[in-house]
Amino acid sequence: MASSLINIGISGLKAQQAALATTGHNITNASTPGYSRQTVQIEAHPPQYSGSSYIGRGAVLQSISRVASEYATNQVRLDTAAFAGLDTFVNEIDQVDSLLADDQTGLAPAMQTFFGSLQSASSDPSSIPTRQVVLSDASGLATRFNTMYERLNTQQRGLDQQLRSTTDEINELAKGVASLNDRIGSADGRSSGVLPNDLLDQRDEMLRQLAEKVDVKVVTQGDGQLSVFIGKGQPLVIGSQASTLQSVGNGEIALSTTKNAPGQVITASIAGGQLGGLLDFRNGVLDSALNQLGRIAIGLADAINQQQHKGVTLDGEFGNDLFTSINDPAAITQRAVATNLTAGYSAGQIDVTIDKASQLTTSDYEVRFDRVGNGAFTLVRLNDGKVVAEGSTGQGLPTQVSADGFTVTIQSGQFHGGDRYQIQPTRSGARDIGALAANPADLAFSSPVRVDSTYGNQGSGSVVAGAVFDENGPSFAVKGALTPPLLIRFTSETTYEVLDNSDPSAPQPLQPPLRDLPYVPGIQNSLLPDSLGQTRVGSNGGNVQRIIAGGLPSLGLTVVGNGYDAQQVSIANTDANGFTQGTQTYQLAAGSSARQIANALSALKGAAASAMSTVTMTSIVDNGGGVPLAVVINGQRFSGTDVASLNSLADAITNNSTLANLGITARSNGSRLELTSAQGDNLDLHVSGDAADSVGLAGPNGDTLTLIGSGVGVAASMTGNVDLSAGFDFSTGGPYSFGVAVDHGLAQTITLSGTYGSGAALVAGLQSAIDGSAIGAGRVVVSLDGSGHVRFTSQASGANGAIQTSGMAAGSPIANALGMTDASVTGEDYYRAASIGGSVSVSLDAEYRLTSDSTTANTGVFTAAPPAVRADFGYQLTMTGRPRAGDSFAVGINDGGVSDNANLLAMADVQTRKLFGKDGSLFDAYANIVESVGARTSQARIDRDASDGLLKQSLAQRDSISGVNLDEEAANLIRFEQAYNASARVIAVARDTFDTLFQMLG
Repeated sequence: MASSLINIGISGLKAQQAALATTGHNITNASTPGYSRQTVQIEAHPPQYSGSSYIGRGAVLQSISRVASEYATNQVRLDTAAFAGLDTFVNEIDQVDSLLADDQTGLAPAMQTFFGSLQSASSDPSSIPTRQVVLSDASGLATRFNTMYERLNTQQRGLDQQLRSTTDEINELAKGVASLNDRIGSADGRSSGVLPNDLLDQRDEMLRQLAEKVDVKVVTQGDGQLSVFIGKGQPLVIGSQASTLQSVGNGEIALSTTKNAPGQVITASIAGGQLGGLLDFRNGVLDSALNQLGRIAIGLADAINQQQHKGVTLDGEFGNDLFTSINDPAAITQRAVATNLTAGYSAGQIDVTIDKASQLTTSDYEVRFDRVGNGAFTLVRLNDGKVVAEGSTGQGLPTQVSADGFTVTIQSGQFHGGDRYQIQPTRSGARDIGALAANPADLAFSSPVRVDSTYGNQGSGSVVAGAVFDENGPSFAVKGALTPPLLIRFTSETTYEVLDNSDPSAPQPLQPPLRDLPYVPGIQNSLLPDSLGQTRVGSNGGNVQRIIAGGLPSLGLTVVGNGYDAQQVSIANTDANGFTQGTQTYQLAAGSSARQIANALSALKGAAASAMSTVTMTSIVDNGGGVPLAVVINGQRFSGTDVASLNSLADAITNNSTLANLGITARSNGSRLELTSAQGDNLDLHVSGDAADSVGLAGPNGDTLTLIGSGVGVAASMTGNVDLSAGFDFSTGGPYSFGVAVDHGLAQTITLSGTYGSGAALVAGLQSAIDGSAIGAGRVVVSLDGSGHVRFTSQASGANGAIQTSGMAAGSPIANALGMTDASVTGEDYYRAASIGGSVSVSLDAEYRLTSDSTTANTGVFTAAPPAVRADFGYQLTMTGRPRAGDSFAVGINDGGVSDNANLLAMADVQTRKLFGKDGSLFDAYANIVESVGARTSQARIDRDASDGLLKQSLAQRDSISGVNLDEEAANLIRFEQAYNASARVIAVARDTFDTLFQMLG
């Protein structure tokens, strides 16, 4: 009995001693990170059966266990990773936000200062001090770009260092977890399911620290060990084996599971923790900010440099770059970086050139060579993973592909399957920009084009040189000259033509002509075509605008015709590769006027045509005797004083309302008369007169013709319809009177009375009456024709002879007697005739071309494939006001450039141009960066604060379960101490009982 009591006391002593030790352990580790409170489980020792009952045998220590919740522990890890990632992200993005939005360090103030200096200089563009301010502000702007790039790049380098140090820390923690896995797996008692509590706490704390670095997923194994995974299930720790994370040279994160083995790139799958926060910031903010800032620098430099090239300096030279060229040789070689190369080979040379800054994105790209190794490669846009171009090195180097406003040229080197090169078109733009110009006179503030109003202009029209959009075009091919100089001449208050003014004394139509252009008074008008894709085609058939002469003199106004043959004209539109997408055709009838042809072609899609006919009269001769000179123009006859000189003929044509309504005008300088049909109708000319009378003609194509008079024509003759061969009695009902006007003179009264017994007597009586009148003798011959009808014949030649009768109303006695009624007849001249057809000028939209079915040069209005010339001149003119017909403006080269601010204003206008498509202007693009970074910063702060609250909750939850409560432990200490003392007392009682028993036994 005593022995059992001692054993019971000893078992209690041991159990309470363990409880006291555990409580003391809890108390001393109350502030140990990750420590979980431990509890002692004491159970009754199995009792012993004795007789009729079981006798207890004391207590036994069952276990010492951790008070821990796997759910709470996992939640702490999750919230720790989330908070650490957001906190790291906020710390980094705060720096960028402060840099971009600050009035002192931001880009917007520097751009405002630069463009403000341009605006200020516009008031005095030739001032050297104001030009010097522009240069200074340009340098300041470039420096601001450089500084911002350096600040961001410094942060980039610091971030790269943080990535390396963070991966090193992760590796150390992973090794620690693997080591603890090994110790836990080999610990005593593992076979009975008893695990070392303190080692478990250490491992959980190490996993928590690991979660601060990167989000981890933990899977517990049956032997007490666990596996740790990151990313999308990539193993970081498996049992006692730890993988290795590396931050490789291109900023990627790779995981290697075997020592010295190449790592698997897992950057895209990493999330949470400091590592995830750094990567989110780099990939989502810092890289984008650098690219966007670089794109702005490239857009600014390109736009200003292009505008510089379009203006002239104070020395009259086209401007050079103000900022560093966006395709500076040093820049194009640094925009491609090898990221993955076949072992044993060095990187090849890849150049990246910017084609159109407006098409650039803010993404990076990657050239990926096909793993088959056949030379094929793709260009991938990394922000959306889209293949934007494909190519191959199979046909040799260099080879190139283009996309998104840039061209990648694979210049030289060896390229193998699996090789990759990162392409960064805009990354270094802010670093590479610099101000080049040092001399204020080199600023190209002036337009290369000068416009002068011609002396004598009557209207209020004012023309100024506008934007130059192609300084490399043919207009500026000759240094110091405009090719060709132009003359803008108004043909009416609402129409004008553009002429070649190489010879100011005789401006010539352009080839093809540019005429009949519309002008709208009261608003600003652009005077020249400004579409780079538009072309002009002229009617270049052999007979176009040739002087076609009649073969022989003819009576009357016989029209010769323009000599244009029937022809089918086709207008086809093509795609960017030159393949035909559709064709329209029109059949031109033979002899169609230029006006008819132009109207028909203008009805076709993609075409707008105009027409004009012109011929020059170089001389006019009237010998003053015989048959007078007469000139007939499109049915309108001019003679007498009208044809005394070219000037008088021009005045007569101008005052002829019929010709004016037809759009036919004349302009004479005394030695040459230009006859023009503004609408392109044929000009039909007829000349009559003596052989010494003539009109000289010169056609636009250089052909000449002299129309010489052919002498007397057919006199005017009027014949009755009553047979008077037997005479006539005028005494009955008489006398009979009627009027006769001869040769366009006044009508004279002729009176007949008496009886005439024969036709001869009647003729003699009529002749006597007419000769005795104011008409005078010899001006009219009276006769009977073969049918006995009375005939009056004027003795004046041709169209100068005329007879007009009056007072012979139908049914009147005299009309019945002579068989004549009131009538007027005119004689006919012999005419020599010529016709001049017009030319047609066709403006074609981009990707449209004109052809015909012509087989030779002379069969139609157009040859088979008439040459097309650029419709634009590479510059623009603008006009306001109300011009008058005849007003003209001379356009030439601006060889001084002083006090002209046209190009300066265009340069200042760069600040508002939509340089980046949907991203807008320079200021819009920068505002987008500031706003997006600011918004992300604000949201990240909100998310970080929310995540901090969640982490505190999860920590509090874990502490409520696993944390050490010192008050509770102090109470336990007293309780276990009392139990320990009581167990000791049991032993003492057992000892006393044992001693008493020995004494009783002697």
